[in-house]
Amino acid sequence: MLRSTREQQHQKMLHDIEAKANRLHEVLQTPRASQVLQQLPPAADETLEQHMLITAGALLLEDVVDIYEQLNAAAAAAATAAAATSTAAAPGRVLGLLLRQQAARSAATLLAWLQQRPKQLQFGLLQQRQDGDGGSEQLPTAVDAWVQGCKCLDMMSSELLAVS
Repeated sequence: MLRSTREQQHQKMLHDIEAKANRLHEVLQTPRASQVLQQLPPAADETLEQHMLITAGALLLEDVVDIYEQLNAAAAAAATAAAATSTAAAPGRVLGLLLRQQAARSAATLLAWLQQRPKQLQFGLLQQRQDGDGGSEQLPTAVDAWVQGCKCLDMMSSELLAVS
């Protein structure tokens, strides 16, 4: 019974991570997002479209990273408890799901767009966000989108190294 519940939770997390990556790809493929991405990122006050794109990108990337971390924690717990390995993703499975939904391309697209105005990223704030001192009660900013994009690409890189 416990194994079945664990397997169901695992399958749901795999489905969720793929769905979030797919949603990010869909958001970036809309005509409105394509138009926003062709403009420079905001120098000061962002437009509503820019704000919506930054917020959606940051939140979806954060979800992908969070689910990935949950999958890793569940796999570590299963290994520690000497549970059946069927609940752990086969090596590269998560990476395959993310690549199929073009998560690397989506994260890189946002990063490339945001870094066109590096002063707006305020690299001091990047460190605060990574250290958890940035105040999570606010809507995501360009800094949050940058951090989440970097985390997503880093986790995919780690996953790739683990299967090679």
